[in-house]
Amino acid sequence: MKHQKIALIFCVIISVISVDAQELLWPMAGKKAGENILYKPQAYIDNKQVFDQLFIGGEEGDIVLCPVDGMLSDINVSYMVTLDEYYSFDYDTKMTMDENIATAKLEEGIDRKNISIGIGIVTDKGHWAISGLKGDKRFRSGEKISAGDTLGIIGHSYRNIKEPSIVINTYDLAGKPKDPMTPFGLESSFVAFGELKRDNPMSEEKICEDLEVLKQAFIEIYPSLEAHTTKEEWSAYIDSLKTTITSPMNPSFEFRMLLQEILHKMNDSHLAMMPDPIVQEEQKKRFSSEILSLCDDTVRVAATTKKYEQYLWRIVTHINGESVMKYVEERKKMLSNYDEQVESTVQEALLLMQNVVKGKEAKEHILTFDDGTTATLPLLAKNEVIMNDKLAQMFKWRYRNRQTRETDFYETRELNDSTSYLGIKTFSIPDKQIEDIKQYLDTCKSNLIIDVRNNYGGENSALYKILSFLTDKPMSRQKGGYHRVSKKGRYDMLKYSANYPPDIELYSDYEQGENGCYKRDSIETLAIVMPDTAVNYCGKIYVLTNGSSFSAAMLLPSVLVRNRRGVSVGRETGSAYHRMACMDQTEIRLPNTLQTISIPMVQTVFDTTLCERVPMGRGLMPDYPMSLTFYEITDGGDGKTDVMLEYALKLIAEGRYLSETDPFEQSDREEEKSDWWWMIVGALVVAGVGGLGVLYERKRKGREG
Repeated sequence: MKHQKIALIFCVIISVISVDAQELLWPMAGKKAGENILYKPQAYIDNKQVFDQLFIGGEEGDIVLCPVDGMLSDINVSYMVTLDEYYSFDYDTKMTMDENIATAKLEEGIDRKNISIGIGIVTDKGHWAISGLKGDKRFRSGEKISAGDTLGIIGHSYRNIKEPSIVINTYDLAGKPKDPMTPFGLESSFVAFGELKRDNPMSEEKICEDLEVLKQAFIEIYPSLEAHTTKEEWSAYIDSLKTTITSPMNPSFEFRMLLQEILHKMNDSHLAMMPDPIVQEEQKKRFSSEILSLCDDTVRVAATTKKYEQYLWRIVTHINGESVMKYVEERKKMLSNYDEQVESTVQEALLLMQNVVKGKEAKEHILTFDDGTTATLPLLAKNEVIMNDKLAQMFKWRYRNRQTRETDFYETRELNDSTSYLGIKTFSIPDKQIEDIKQYLDTCKSNLIIDVRNNYGGENSALYKILSFLTDKPMSRQKGGYHRVSKKGRYDMLKYSANYPPDIELYSDYEQGENGCYKRDSIETLAIVMPDTAVNYCGKIYVLTNGSSFSAAMLLPSVLVRNRRGVSVGRETGSAYHRMACMDQTEIRLPNTLQTISIPMVQTVFDTTLCERVPMGRGLMPDYPMSLTFYEITDGGDGKTDVMLEYALKLIAEGRYLSETDPFEQSDREEEKSDWWWMIVGALVVAGVGGLGVLYERKRKGREG
């Protein structure tokens, strides 16, 4: 396999002028121009901005047409790793597209479903590239092709887009990307590289206009708003912020820091501020010469520049004469990647603190240590802190079980004669790897440690399958799960969306209810998990969790714990147990600053049970908690010990597992009584109404008689 960073046109060389803005044939057969655009220029896919690509979705089997007359150029079998990087494979002209896809030699972990054919089309006015194709066609470079000819059927253009899709690019003579939308007669979002402009600094009026757009977008779009505040309080908060904007702001620095504070008010791990679409404008920023670490209720110097290494790991009590905890509290205001009242994610984030300095007058940090001595460290124009051994151990701890390579989905180990280990690094797992996990679970020993630390989640379909391998009976004790949206139909604030058309009709299959519209789905909300028909692991399960166990990595231990099928070990999950907002993110681009906020449009409720075991607003609390200590984050001090894993092994050795009493039993019993009560009331009401009807009919007949 050739590993190349290549443009999707696959190195076509032409001697023609650039593509005209003529209206071309829409490539999806039977669809109108612009229908089912998934991502267009300026949108984001997994925090990466789309620049010159147009992603179009469809259903399995949809036919893809050639949009323009031309000549076929280089044809490749390709796999999109990122938005601008591809693995390419040789294309055999003697085989069909599907045969080429089926025979491509793949690295371990690459899902063949995401392999597709890319075709370049040279015209007399430019050239095009279409990828995401499959089918039984055979093509050769140099063949003529006409608009309306069938190119193939829709495949999967990009591994991070789950539905079938194609992707289109167009280029000029020099290979410069051009607008892929205008030629189809569409209103375009394409901006040529380097041409996106905005005022810097930006006036108070324009900053306040953007804050008003943000306010209204949250009110209309974000169904989880009232989990954090009321609409009235939210409006008052933003309005009060606007009164503090008394001078122009730098949109790429000062305004982004303000947005970070606003998002902190929500505490939602699925809300996100996207990368700045413009290269950061010139702005005088200063960085501290030190990185501080809060652990064991103590603040230490975790890193410095070369000049101040003598202060490493000293305990700090004050900065510039003020308690160091004030600095910690300021740092907390910049955190937003956790849910509601979750504490573990905050604790883990404060392990490394280095703020960009906002104050214009400050020139130095005067650190006071626990022995009363002081050190003066200057603020720097650029970040010059360097790595040290203990800091390297902390980074190693942060990345334990994290997916660092695209093909790295899970890890298995045999820890001892009675204990197996399954580290799940992501839940975006291809079918083949899920099948491999299934086969591994069929061979596991009597104790199984499942590690979902530092796992950012993924697909609920993969989660559901893995859960089905871990039980021999249905898991259904979780109650009342649902999806909720603010409304169905059109959303006015989508006129600011980078990834949704403004006139789209949404959520027609949801039912109107109190405070929004609802849908109940057993797969997505995991209302019931049925056992797999072939593999059912029945041993003891211990799940390792921490503050970076998000989304599906919260749901896996939650289903097991709720159904008394396993225990959790470690720390509270980063995502909240009862509800989270993890679906259908729309990217609202503020019109003046051009900053983009990804706002989830669906709130998912996993379980409505409230009891001491699962307090509202918190992540899944561990059955066997483990405090965050300096000893753990430095891997036992010697960089060799996985302290949490060793704790789980100790629990197994001591025979500690499920609690003697079921912490959910009382709340479930009360809920069952309540259900019976309402059933009795309902029956009485029905009987009463029926009796009244009979009585009324007798009286009516009596009067008539």
